[in-house]
Amino acid sequence: MTYMDTPYLTSYRHSRTWLGTLLHCMTIWQERQALARMEAHDLEDLGLSAKDAAAEAGRSFWDLPSNR
Repeated sequence: MTYMDTPYLTSYRHSRTWLGTLLHCMTIWQERQALARMEAHDLEDLGLSAKDAAAEAGRSFWDLPSNR
């Protein structure tokens, strides 16, 4: 299991200010870095392949998902 270094960033609902957007980008980047460090059996538990995880982890920090 992966440990998040700054869990307070993931639980905070960011506002639509420049600071909120910056914090949101940092949170997404941290999540992608954690995903990149996960082992194959952990990814399997999430229903992801190593290829899917690598593709997501390789996205730029400003390439934000539309559902968040």
